[in-house]
Amino acid sequence: MNGSWLLQECLRVFRFAVVGSLATLIHMLVAWGLITQAAQPAMLANLVAFLSAFGLSFVGNYYWTFRRPGSQRRAMLRFFLIAFSAFLINNLVLAYLLRSQLLPVASSVVFAALVIPLITYTLSRLWGSGSLIPNPRIDKMTHDLPEASRIRGAVVEALLGSALTCGLAFLLQWRYGFSWADEGLLWYASQRTALGELPILDFFSYDPGRYYWNGLFFHLLGDSGLLSMLLACAAFGTMGLAVVWFAMCRAGLPFAWRLGCAALLTIGLGYPRHKVFEQSLSLMLCGLVFWILSRPDSVRRWLGFGFITGIAAIFGRNHGVFYVFTALLCGGYLFITKRWQLLPRTSVFFGAGVIIGYSPLLFLILLNADFRGAFVDSVLFTANWQLPLPIPFLWRVGFPAEFGINGLQSVAVGIACVLIPLIYVGGFILFLWRERREQRERKPVILLLGAACIAGLPYLQQGFDRADFGHIAQATLPFILALVSLAYYCDGFARSRVAARCLFAFSVALVLACWLPSEPGVRFLRMRLANADNVSQIVIGNRKFEVERPTVEMLNALRGVVEECAIAPDEFMAAPHFPGIYAFLGVRAPFWEMYYLYPRSVEFQRRHIAAIARTRLILLAPEATVDGLERLKLKNTYGLLLEYIEQHYREVQVPGVMGGAKIYLLPGTCPAVENPGGEH
Repeated sequence: MNGSWLLQECLRVFRFAVVGSLATLIHMLVAWGLITQAAQPAMLANLVAFLSAFGLSFVGNYYWTFRRPGSQRRAMLRFFLIAFSAFLINNLVLAYLLRSQLLPVASSVVFAALVIPLITYTLSRLWGSGSLIPNPRIDKMTHDLPEASRIRGAVVEALLGSALTCGLAFLLQWRYGFSWADEGLLWYASQRTALGELPILDFFSYDPGRYYWNGLFFHLLGDSGLLSMLLACAAFGTMGLAVVWFAMCRAGLPFAWRLGCAALLTIGLGYPRHKVFEQSLSLMLCGLVFWILSRPDSVRRWLGFGFITGIAAIFGRNHGVFYVFTALLCGGYLFITKRWQLLPRTSVFFGAGVIIGYSPLLFLILLNADFRGAFVDSVLFTANWQLPLPIPFLWRVGFPAEFGINGLQSVAVGIACVLIPLIYVGGFILFLWRERREQRERKPVILLLGAACIAGLPYLQQGFDRADFGHIAQATLPFILALVSLAYYCDGFARSRVAARCLFAFSVALVLACWLPSEPGVRFLRMRLANADNVSQIVIGNRKFEVERPTVEMLNALRGVVEECAIAPDEFMAAPHFPGIYAFLGVRAPFWEMYYLYPRSVEFQRRHIAAIARTRLILLAPEATVDGLERLKLKNTYGLLLEYIEQHYREVQVPGVMGGAKIYLLPGTCPAVENPGGEH
């Protein structure tokens, strides 16, 4: 029997190799012809070649290689997911080869095309029962252990589906926009971390996890540019979406519902893109809670929950607090459902997991006295970080005379601010009620609804404390999962089926109205349609980005001054909200502070003044502030430093510097800029 199975397997591999070779040959010929004969760009030629080869590959494998009966539509969908995932990897390989110039362009495309057959066969082989590739051993195991097969299929679908949706969103939007404030802080801090500096100790930052994640990608890609950082953020978003996608598979949502929810979550992950860590960690928490609720008596699951809680705290101490609060809610669920005897044991294992997960930072705190002091100071200073804004409930929204896209977004956000807490509380109550009544015959989707509501509740603090849409958007993605789960649960009852589908349609409309106007690609399309001169291109790290024209002019002006005056990497300073300019210029901030938002003591300012002894070029925006607050202008937060700069440096006029910003030079260090057109 084993010999027969092995022979069949070898024949199947041979047939797959024949089909794959023909498809790869078509891919290479089409790409080679488009590049060498039609002078088309390599990436476009690669896409056309992939689509040309896909048809032959599917038909050959479905009807000849595997000869599998069943739904052709389902098989085509799965095969497309697999093939497109391989295509994305193929493009990453191709992009690396083109950038490194290890091979000629046509040879790079040919080499990268060889990746597709190997990945296609491997992923198809792992998909298991009902997949494109039959496997007698896996089929037998599936018959005996259907649960294992379902888990394997859910994992593969979640990974491939998340990579596909997030990959498409990334390809559509990566080139639009650059914010030198918050996004710039993430970029600069990630660069310094990749170079070996310690976040919090060596420069102002949040908790270090996100910077080490981005730094890992910088090392893997051999580049610390903005594109590499955005790619790292997209990869983290893919992880968060994959966890939720897997939970939806386990909860029994049909594929159409899973795909619809994943599409909405992908849109949510698109803004704000530098806060994808907050969004992804909230989604991961939904999956973790679903995992716990499915088997609340499993101490191994509670240990894993605690471990991930510790990891989350390394990415942000607030996430650690939210995860612990969520664990307490899960403990309350055990108490309400009369399983309080589980509480002591699960609490011990959860606590042990937290310590293990947080141990890298714990060891750093214990062993490095300087970092310990800086960390304690940052914890004590946390209360100053957030500047509250009122929650934009619907009744607080002003209705302008011309009700356009921005007005529609404001109304949608106002509706969402009312619905989010109502859905969380109402969904949690429905979950508890159904648990009490249907504990033995409960529907898994009710667990998913409960998980989304439990995980979303603590994140309301982050979204509603400073309630502009940027903060609301980064903290409320569990709301989307809760809405879809509630709609699908109601869809299971004939009396509420119409209402359930109306709720799903409403969810789609609400998410689109809230998020789409702020998505980078949509925002820049609107700017371009309003006035083409609003947008300009700029090269950042050998890649062209589309950025607001005033920002482009400022960056080009600064780069010109740096080159004209031969400013060294340690001779430039920018304040108050320009950390991204350090990353753009590839220089190091002269002092620990580079986000001048909070009032500092005289002693702290004196240390800053001592640190800029070598600084020759300074960019200042003295009137810049947040929320129009006078107390947050430089004269009130860094008055001594501002006075020193104005006394010891000379303001110069540089074309392209936006209004409100000023350029200061150390006198006598750059006559060409200090006296333009005059004698040097």
